[in-house]
Amino acid sequence: MQNKNLNLLKSKPNFFGALARQHNKRKVAFTLAEGATHVARQHNKRRVAFTLAEVLITLGIIGVVSAITMPSLITNYKNKANIAMIRKVYFDLGQVADLALTTEGKKSILSTTLATDPANAFPKYFKVAHTCSGQSAPCFASSYTTLNGGTTSVSAGDNSFMTAAGYSVWPSKQEGRIDVVVDINGSKKPNVAGRDLFGLQIKTNGDITGYGSSGSNECKSSTLNGCNCFDAIYSNNWEYPDNMK
Repeated sequence: MQNKNLNLLKSKPNFFGALARQHNKRKVAFTLAEGATHVARQHNKRRVAFTLAEVLITLGIIGVVSAITMPSLITNYKNKANIAMIRKVYFDLGQVADLALTTEGKKSILSTTLATDPANAFPKYFKVAHTCSGQSAPCFASSYTTLNGGTTSVSAGDNSFMTAAGYSVWPSKQEGRIDVVVDINGSKKPNVAGRDLFGLQIKTNGDITGYGSSGSNECKSSTLNGCNCFDAIYSNNWEYPDNMK
Protein backbone atom coordinates (compact mmCIF):
# COMPACT_ATOMS: atom_id res chain seq x y z
CA MET A 1 0.00 0.00 0.00
CA GLN A 2 2.81 2.40 0.89
CA ASN A 3 4.55 1.66 -2.42
CA LYS A 4 1.32 2.43 -4.27
CA ASN A 5 0.95 5.81 -2.56
CA LEU A 6 4.58 6.62 -3.19
CA ASN A 7 4.20 5.85 -6.87
CA LEU A 8 1.12 8.08 -6.99
CA LEU A 9 3.10 10.99 -5.58
CA LYS A 10 5.94 10.41 -7.99
CA SER A 11 3.52 10.37 -10.92
CA LYS A 12 2.35 13.88 -10.03
CA PRO A 13 5.52 15.73 -9.06
CA ASN A 14 4.02 19.20 -9.72
CA PHE A 15 0.94 18.70 -7.55
CA PHE A 16 2.29 20.39 -4.41
CA GLY A 17 4.18 22.99 -6.43
CA ALA A 18 0.97 24.07 -8.13
CA LEU A 19 -0.77 24.32 -4.78
CA ALA A 20 2.04 26.46 -3.43
CA ARG A 21 1.97 28.82 -6.38
CA GLN A 22 -1.81 29.15 -6.14
CA HIS A 23 -1.52 29.93 -2.44
CA ASN A 24 1.08 32.64 -3.07
CA LYS A 25 -1.24 34.37 -5.54
CA ARG A 26 -3.94 34.72 -2.90
CA LYS A 27 -4.08 37.70 -0.58
CA VAL A 28 -3.05 36.99 2.96
CA ALA A 29 -6.03 36.71 5.28
CA PHE A 30 -6.55 36.37 8.99
CA THR A 31 -9.57 36.10 11.25
CA LEU A 32 -10.00 38.44 14.24
CA ALA A 33 -13.37 37.18 15.29
CA GLU A 34 -15.94 34.72 14.11
CA GLY A 35 -17.52 35.97 10.89
CA ALA A 36 -15.13 38.98 10.56
CA THR A 37 -12.32 38.31 8.08
CA HIS A 38 -9.93 41.16 7.21
CA VAL A 39 -7.75 41.20 4.12
CA ALA A 40 -4.26 42.64 4.46
CA ARG A 41 -2.86 44.80 1.68
CA GLN A 42 0.28 43.75 -0.11
CA HIS A 43 3.28 45.97 0.57
CA ASN A 44 4.09 46.30 -3.11
CA LYS A 45 0.75 48.01 -3.89
CA ARG A 46 1.06 51.62 -5.13
CA ARG A 47 -0.66 54.17 -2.90
CA VAL A 48 -2.06 57.43 -4.33
CA ALA A 49 -2.02 60.72 -2.34
CA PHE A 50 -2.06 64.49 -2.93
CA THR A 51 1.23 66.32 -2.95
CA LEU A 52 1.82 69.35 -0.74
CA ALA A 53 1.75 71.64 -3.76
CA GLU A 54 -1.65 70.33 -4.83
CA VAL A 55 -3.05 70.85 -1.33
CA LEU A 56 -1.71 74.43 -1.18
CA ILE A 57 -3.14 75.25 -4.63
CA THR A 58 -6.56 73.91 -3.59
CA LEU A 59 -6.53 75.94 -0.38
CA GLY A 60 -5.54 79.03 -2.35
CA ILE A 61 -8.48 78.59 -4.73
CA ILE A 62 -10.87 78.15 -1.79
CA GLY A 63 -9.49 81.33 -0.22
CA VAL A 64 -9.98 83.38 -3.38
CA VAL A 65 -13.55 82.13 -3.88
CA SER A 66 -14.35 82.87 -0.22
CA ALA A 67 -12.94 86.39 -0.47
CA ILE A 68 -15.18 87.05 -3.47
CA THR A 69 -18.40 85.52 -2.16
CA MET A 70 -18.29 86.12 1.61
CA PRO A 71 -18.99 89.91 1.57
CA SER A 72 -22.08 89.33 -0.57
CA LEU A 73 -23.28 86.49 1.66
CA ILE A 74 -22.77 88.58 4.80
CA THR A 75 -24.65 91.53 3.30
CA ASN A 76 -27.55 89.31 2.25
CA TYR A 77 -27.69 87.78 5.73
CA LYS A 78 -27.76 91.20 7.40
CA ASN A 79 -30.44 92.45 5.01
CA LYS A 80 -32.64 89.44 5.75
CA ALA A 81 -32.13 89.93 9.50
CA ASN A 82 -33.13 93.61 9.18
CA ILE A 83 -36.21 92.71 7.14
CA ALA A 84 -37.24 90.09 9.71
CA MET A 85 -37.00 92.62 12.55
CA ILE A 86 -38.87 95.42 10.76
CA ARG A 87 -41.62 92.92 9.94
CA LYS A 88 -41.84 92.08 13.63
CA VAL A 89 -42.12 95.77 14.51
CA TYR A 90 -44.86 96.18 11.90
CA PHE A 91 -46.94 93.31 13.28
CA ASP A 92 -46.31 94.33 16.91
CA LEU A 93 -47.51 97.88 16.29
CA GLY A 94 -50.55 96.55 14.44
CA GLN A 95 -51.46 94.38 17.42
CA VAL A 96 -50.96 97.31 19.81
CA ALA A 97 -53.28 99.51 17.73
CA ASP A 98 -55.94 96.78 17.54
CA LEU A 99 -55.77 96.13 21.29
CA ALA A 100 -56.04 99.82 22.11
CA LEU A 101 -59.09 100.28 19.88
CA THR A 102 -60.74 97.15 21.29
CA THR A 103 -60.01 97.53 24.99
CA GLU A 104 -60.80 101.24 25.07
CA GLY A 105 -63.85 100.88 22.84
CA LYS A 106 -62.77 103.61 20.41
CA LYS A 107 -63.27 103.89 16.66
CA SER A 108 -60.32 106.21 16.03
CA ILE A 109 -56.76 105.63 17.21
CA LEU A 110 -56.57 109.36 17.94
CA SER A 111 -59.21 108.91 20.64
CA THR A 112 -57.18 106.26 22.48
CA THR A 113 -54.54 106.83 25.12
CA LEU A 114 -51.89 105.91 22.54
CA ALA A 115 -52.51 109.38 21.12
CA THR A 116 -53.56 111.33 24.20
CA ASP A 117 -50.88 109.91 26.52
CA PRO A 118 -48.27 108.03 24.46
CA ALA A 119 -45.55 108.23 27.14
CA ASN A 120 -47.60 106.08 29.52
CA ALA A 121 -49.87 104.15 27.14
CA PHE A 122 -47.32 102.63 24.73
CA PRO A 123 -45.11 100.93 27.36
CA LYS A 124 -48.15 99.08 28.72
CA TYR A 125 -48.34 97.07 25.50
CA PHE A 126 -44.63 96.15 25.37
CA LYS A 127 -42.10 94.39 27.55
CA VAL A 128 -39.80 97.34 28.21
CA ALA A 129 -36.08 96.73 28.68
CA HIS A 130 -34.91 100.37 28.96
CA THR A 131 -36.47 103.81 29.11
CA CYS A 132 -34.58 106.70 27.57
CA SER A 133 -36.06 109.80 29.12
CA GLY A 134 -34.43 112.91 27.73
CA GLN A 135 -31.53 111.10 26.05
CA SER A 136 -30.96 109.02 22.95
CA ALA A 137 -28.79 106.16 24.26
CA PRO A 138 -29.30 103.26 24.53
CA CYS A 139 -32.51 103.53 22.50
CA PHE A 140 -31.12 105.49 19.57
CA ALA A 141 -27.72 106.47 18.23
CA SER A 142 -26.60 110.08 18.46
CA SER A 143 -26.16 110.29 14.67
CA TYR A 144 -27.27 108.31 11.62
CA THR A 145 -26.02 108.10 8.06
CA THR A 146 -28.59 108.45 5.28
CA LEU A 147 -28.77 106.40 2.09
CA ASN A 148 -27.91 109.46 0.01
CA GLY A 149 -24.67 109.99 1.93
CA GLY A 150 -25.85 112.63 4.39
CA THR A 151 -26.40 112.51 8.15
CA THR A 152 -29.40 112.86 10.42
CA SER A 153 -30.16 112.58 14.12
CA VAL A 154 -33.02 111.48 16.35
CA SER A 155 -34.04 113.77 19.19
CA ALA A 156 -35.95 111.15 21.11
CA GLY A 157 -38.43 112.51 23.62
CA ASP A 158 -39.19 111.39 27.15
CA ASN A 159 -41.54 108.69 25.88
CA SER A 160 -38.90 106.66 23.99
CA PHE A 161 -38.00 103.16 25.20
CA MET A 162 -36.29 99.94 24.15
CA THR A 163 -38.26 96.71 24.08
CA ALA A 164 -37.08 93.32 25.29
CA ALA A 165 -37.07 92.21 21.63
CA GLY A 166 -34.19 94.63 21.00
CA TYR A 167 -35.86 97.40 18.99
CA SER A 168 -36.46 100.95 20.18
CA VAL A 169 -39.67 102.96 19.88
CA TRP A 170 -40.34 106.69 20.00
CA PRO A 171 -44.07 107.43 19.58
CA SER A 172 -45.51 110.92 19.22
CA LYS A 173 -48.94 112.27 18.30
CA GLN A 174 -49.10 114.30 15.11
CA GLU A 175 -51.94 115.86 13.16
CA GLY A 176 -54.26 113.03 12.14
CA ARG A 177 -51.86 110.21 13.05
CA ILE A 178 -49.35 108.79 15.51
CA ASP A 179 -45.73 108.79 14.35
CA VAL A 180 -43.44 106.02 15.59
CA VAL A 181 -39.69 106.27 15.00
CA VAL A 182 -38.09 102.83 15.29
CA ASP A 183 -34.51 101.60 15.48
CA ILE A 184 -34.62 97.85 15.00
CA ASN A 185 -31.45 97.23 17.06
CA GLY A 186 -31.27 100.22 19.37
CA SER A 187 -28.08 102.26 19.24
CA LYS A 188 -26.06 99.43 17.68
CA LYS A 189 -24.57 99.80 14.22
CA PRO A 190 -24.98 100.23 11.28
CA ASN A 191 -27.00 103.33 12.34
CA VAL A 192 -28.22 104.01 8.81
CA ALA A 193 -31.65 105.44 8.04
CA GLY A 194 -33.39 102.85 5.89
CA ARG A 195 -31.28 100.02 7.29
CA ASP A 196 -31.99 100.05 11.02
CA LEU A 197 -33.82 103.39 11.44
CA PHE A 198 -37.38 103.66 10.14
CA GLY A 199 -40.35 105.96 10.49
CA LEU A 200 -43.83 104.44 10.78
CA GLN A 201 -47.30 105.87 11.22
CA ILE A 202 -50.43 104.58 12.91
CA LYS A 203 -53.42 105.86 10.98
CA THR A 204 -56.78 106.71 12.53
CA ASN A 205 -58.16 103.25 11.72
CA GLY A 206 -55.11 101.49 13.20
CA ASP A 207 -53.35 100.70 9.94
CA ILE A 208 -49.54 100.84 9.94
CA THR A 209 -47.72 102.63 7.11
CA GLY A 210 -44.37 104.31 6.56
CA TYR A 211 -43.49 107.95 6.07
CA GLY A 212 -44.08 109.57 2.70
CA SER A 213 -44.42 107.77 -0.61
CA SER A 214 -44.06 104.05 -1.21
CA GLY A 215 -41.69 104.65 -4.13
CA SER A 216 -38.19 103.30 -3.54
CA ASN A 217 -36.58 106.33 -5.20
CA GLU A 218 -38.02 108.65 -2.57
CA CYS A 219 -36.58 106.36 0.07
CA LYS A 220 -33.24 108.11 -0.48
CA SER A 221 -34.82 111.56 -0.29
CA SER A 222 -32.73 114.06 1.64
CA THR A 223 -35.86 115.63 3.11
CA LEU A 224 -37.10 112.40 4.68
CA ASN A 225 -33.61 111.06 5.54
CA GLY A 226 -34.47 107.51 4.53
CA CYS A 227 -37.03 107.05 7.30
CA ASN A 228 -39.77 106.38 4.74
CA CYS A 229 -37.90 103.31 3.43
CA PHE A 230 -40.39 101.07 5.21
CA ASP A 231 -42.98 101.66 2.47
CA ALA A 232 -40.43 100.81 -0.21
CA ILE A 233 -39.65 97.49 1.50
CA TYR A 234 -43.29 96.68 2.25
CA SER A 235 -44.43 97.36 -1.33
CA ASN A 236 -41.56 95.18 -2.64
CA ASN A 237 -42.89 92.04 -0.92
CA TRP A 238 -40.69 92.53 2.17
CA GLU A 239 -37.46 92.81 0.21
CA TYR A 240 -35.00 95.65 -0.27
CA PRO A 241 -35.50 97.24 -3.70
CA ASP A 242 -32.50 96.88 -6.01
CA ASN A 243 -31.46 100.51 -5.58
CA MET A 244 -31.38 100.07 -1.79
CA LYS A 245 -29.12 97.01 -1.69
